[in-house]
Amino acid sequence: MTRSDRHRLRMYVCVCLQFSYRSHVRACVVYGGADIGAQMQDLTRGCHLLVATPGRLVDMIERGKIGMDHVL
Repeated sequence: MTRSDRHRLRMYVCVCLQFSYRSHVRACVVYGGADIGAQMQDLTRGCHLLVATPGRLVDMIERGKIGMDHVL
């Protein structure tokens, strides 16, 4: 992940957290280079809004942690 990718991801995370603050919307963030176990555990608690990098998204789909059947 390049420096600009990390910066962009941080920006998306901030927007995601602002959007879900004091609401019933549960936001999750998954990206490569971070502890995948903690990310999977976070997803098992439920997620309404997901921010993910393409590679980690595919990884989570292949592991059966994310499904696309309820995507609007």
